[in-house]
Amino acid sequence: MPILDLSRFARLFAPFKNKRIVFVPLDGNVGDYLSHVATELMFDHFGVSYETVLPQALSRKRAESFDELVISGGGNMGGNYYAAP
Repeated sequence: MPILDLSRFARLFAPFKNKRIVFVPLDGNVGDYLSHVATELMFDHFGVSYETVLPQALSRKRAESFDELVISGGGNMGGNYYAAP
């Protein structure tokens, strides 16, 4: 069962309808991978057609054949990761 009603995300995914979407998952940790899977599940839920392409397989020419480029989320949002030594 979702924590939030998925209809709350409809406005976010509506602009992708009827467009050629490429989803580029970046390397990361297990949390980043969960974000990748969640994005793909949301695309499926809202009926958004997309193609997943790994970064090393995405040339400029190939990227230009899509209407929208979606790069996976993730990253650190705090902590001492960027503190000066």
